[in-house]
Amino acid sequence: MRVNHTNQLGHTAAYPWILTLFISLAYLTACEDERSDDTCQLNSDCLAPRICFQSRCMIECIETRDCQSGEQCIESRCQSMNPPPDMSTPPENMRSQCEQARDCQDGEECIDGDCVNIEEVCQRNGDCSSGWVCDRSTRQCIEPLMPGSCFDIDDCFAEEICEAGRCVTDPCLDGSCMSGCLSDTECTDGMICEEGACILGCSEQLPCEEGLICRMGRCQPECLLNSDCEGQLLCIEQRCRPECVDDLDCEEAEYCIKGSCGIECGTDSECEDSLVCRAGRCEPECEISPDCADGELCLDNLCQEGCLESEDCEDNLVCEDYQCVPECLDNESCAEGQVCTSGACINQSNPYSGSFLISSSTPILRCNELTSINYDPRLAQTTQTGNAFTLFFPSPPTNYVGQINDGQFTVSWSGVNGATEYCGTVTTSNTYVASFINEDMFQGTLNVQFFFQIPSCDCQIQWPIVGVRQGP
Repeated sequence: MRVNHTNQLGHTAAYPWILTLFISLAYLTACEDERSDDTCQLNSDCLAPRICFQSRCMIECIETRDCQSGEQCIESRCQSMNPPPDMSTPPENMRSQCEQARDCQDGEECIDGDCVNIEEVCQRNGDCSSGWVCDRSTRQCIEPLMPGSCFDIDDCFAEEICEAGRCVTDPCLDGSCMSGCLSDTECTDGMICEEGACILGCSEQLPCEEGLICRMGRCQPECLLNSDCEGQLLCIEQRCRPECVDDLDCEEAEYCIKGSCGIECGTDSECEDSLVCRAGRCEPECEISPDCADGELCLDNLCQEGCLESEDCEDNLVCEDYQCVPECLDNESCAEGQVCTSGACINQSNPYSGSFLISSSTPILRCNELTSINYDPRLAQTTQTGNAFTLFFPSPPTNYVGQINDGQFTVSWSGVNGATEYCGTVTTSNTYVASFINEDMFQGTLNVQFFFQIPSCDCQIQWPIVGVRQGP
């Protein structure tokens, strides 16, 4: 007899004839007999040529392709393709025409319709001596090739159960026990197998006692090994608990860090910002300034240079947020009537005094056919005294004198101003006319008249100018 096992989807995994068998079963059973109960435990429980498969009487094959290689389907049974023996002179140990074992004499077995005298013939593993198994193809007891001969009850013959990897006779066949189940898999969802009966397992509605947790429907200790616990928890008295709660739970020189004993660091680089490594723990470098060296303050738990008041800072610096910083960066940082000079706000009654760099967006202009005039950026010192306003150019030393009203000024100068190769000595009349945009910048024009030694060279030009404060 060949036993097929099916996968979870119900498709035949080993032999193709099962599929054909299921399709044809309705037709065959209608023609076989009028038996309504075709359940079985042994082949002998079925009418020939049917066999017992999965507790049901079924036809073994319809066509030869339903059989294994080397076999052919003859009268709905898979038989070897070797020519049958000449039955006209049957052997002494064989007698034909049997359907069940009871049709044969003691010591004989009905195989393929013939009674055959076979020593140690077996139907199940339980028919064999201890440690031996029944070969399903030869029906003889053999020594197993592997320690176990079954994984579940489907691997065993009828009236057998799979116990400890071996098929053994079901001890409850004689009715001495009423085993409702052998494993949890035989029970419905939510039930477990206890002492041969399916009972309700633990759940949210049926919680376990304190100290136990529900696993697969059974109340069990929370843990037996450390590996049963998550993260850094340890199995202590069958409960998952942290190794420590405070440093007193740890060995000397170890600390309780996130529930585990150990050291937190070996170097400062292993600690977060503002922390340093001290005796294996990441701690603040300081808590108060006396923890730091002279000249340092404890700022954000770090020792660093700083100040408590402006007297701790150098000149022109003030103390802000424990740091020495310039008092100002621009005039807007100072109070009204003050200007920002070298990082300090100073009083200035004449706010338009200072050092300015004057430049032009048009640095060169054509004066006449022979001469072009350059206007190079130049540094000028402005001086305001009330409404009086002057520009002083240090190189060559030249004073422009004028007036200023509401930020607008006009200053002038005239005199000899060099010479050219073609036009000779030049006398100029220069006038700056500009307005302060703010105390640090002014814009305007420079009007110049050139009077040369050769009158035909005389001309007049005008430059746009910008003055930007450079200092006080």
